[in-house]
Amino acid sequence: MPTAPAWAVRLAFAMLIGASGCLEVTPFGSDTETRDLTAKNLAALAARPETSGPFKIAALGDTHDDYDRFARAVELINARGDIELVLHGGNMSDRALLKELEWTADILTRFKMPFFATIGNHDAIADGKEIYRKMFGPYDFSFVWSGTKFVVFNSNTLEFSGQAPDRAWLSEAIADRGGAERLVVLTHHPPHYPLDLPGGTTEEYYENLLREEDIDVWIHGHVTDISLTTPVGTTPVLSLGTFQEVPYYTILTIDPQLDAVHYERCDLERCEEILAAGSPK
Repeated sequence: MPTAPAWAVRLAFAMLIGASGCLEVTPFGSDTETRDLTAKNLAALAARPETSGPFKIAALGDTHDDYDRFARAVELINARGDIELVLHGGNMSDRALLKELEWTADILTRFKMPFFATIGNHDAIADGKEIYRKMFGPYDFSFVWSGTKFVVFNSNTLEFSGQAPDRAWLSEAIADRGGAERLVVLTHHPPHYPLDLPGGTTEEYYENLLREEDIDVWIHGHVTDISLTTPVGTTPVLSLGTFQEVPYYTILTIDPQLDAVHYERCDLERCEEILAAGSPK
């Protein structure tokens, strides 16, 4: 007899307890006790000593309900001992259920270094928008650490009709570097073929940013394959791939001395260098 996946067993158990009347437990709703993770991690990052030399960050996305392998990836990233912060490219859930996002938050908080997550389209359905606001904080935020500015923003144009991306906020965040020499952008959707409303101009807006702004790397999730390309202009665009499909994460080394970013693609067994723009070997 086929074995039910771990997430299905957890979800069924939570629903059973909620139905019993013994405890007020439900996979639905938005009343989470996990609050303000972005602000807490910004405070943790501010307390972390900065560096003028190369530093490494880890990035992954679209973990959905692959909790077991995600937890294993957290263990591997922690064990390295050389990662300063972690970025999650969104789709931390499959159906934006409260329990899904709480299970993901439980795994995220196992990181020994600060972590930051953007909202994905799967996270923005049902009560997901409200859950994200409570659990993480603002949809759009930025910060500077060790001479690098990180801009994280909501790219869910369909789920936030007329509100995402917030072009005024984004243009200002990219233009004002806050003294940083480098710029990293994190979003869920790819900039070169974003989902858009009929007649929308989001793709043209993103293409202009890629051509006109000095962005060191634009990181995104949403698509299945991991890749490193330059689809518009000379800005590297890193697709994190769908972790739920193939459990990859990426290690980025930001090297201010060489004015370069180096990339490694990692699975749960080993890492290999992504040598140049294009598909990894």
